[in-house]
Amino acid sequence: MSHPLDAVMLALSTVGRAGIVWAAIAVVGLALRRVRPMAAWQVLLALLLALLVGGGILKPLIHSPRPYTVDPHARVIGARPGDYSFPSGHAATSFAAAVALARAWPGGRVAWFVLAALIALSRVYLGVHFPIDVAGGILIGLACGYFVVSRTKWSRPPA
Repeated sequence: MSHPLDAVMLALSTVGRAGIVWAAIAVVGLALRRVRPMAAWQVLLALLLALLVGGGILKPLIHSPRPYTVDPHARVIGARPGDYSFPSGHAATSFAAAVALARAWPGGRVAWFVLAALIALSRVYLGVHFPIDVAGGILIGLACGYFVVSRTKWSRPPA
């Protein structure tokens, strides 16, 4: 039996895949002249760094199993990813981009972090991550985002 929230969480997870929604927001910000070009690049760099650290380095290094491999009877909504569980790539990329966008487009700061949190939580709801995977992804994303935007002056649009 399907719950109405299932479709919402699947949609959040889908738009959060590989940071697609974040790149789109940066492009919209550019088009609306709310985000400077170099700040948009920072969003993309933060995404790429989070993907590299989380998915390219930590997942293969840690080899953490997914919830449904630990408990074959666990409820999973949607596809079952074939890679490792820790850290959540969706959480890492979402929070890395939210940090960069919050710096580049401060008027949307609350929206960026709410969207990042919803995307991250969708992964636990769908049964493809443990809460610790999401928490680890959030920390990695915050670190990557702050690393990319720290000490730059072009992030904020002119007053």
